Amino acid sequence: MGEDLRRLLEYFESMVPRDAYTRELEDAVAETREHTEWRREYMKLEAWEQRITWEGRSEGGTARLVSQIIRKVKKGRTPEETAEDLDEDTGEVRHIYEVVVKHLPDCDQEKILAELLDKA
Repeated sequence: MGEDLRRLLEYFESMVPRDAYTRELEDAVAETREHTEWRREYMKLEAWEQRITWEGRSEGGTARLVSQIIRKVKKGRTPEETAEDLDEDTGEVRHIYEVVVKHLPDCDQEKILAELLDKA
């Protein structure tokens, strides 16, 4: 390990600057923390990342539910039976079920998901 890296790691561990580089680093961090515009932008970025994460999880859950409903439609299950089988809300299942039925016989999951997301 190089000497510079060792000093940097020591600084991260102790948060006590021991040389010009770590003092400069500490000063830059302190200045950044005091910069209100930067903090505001950082918080916006954090909120955006959280929203993207939530939307990704939501889409993933919807994709999984669509896949399950497609299988149930192909087996001839009704929307009510499907909702009960999957332990999901009947209204939500019925909505997805109707879109799946419109896409019979191929039931392209990507097209179904895109239609559902466009309506949301």
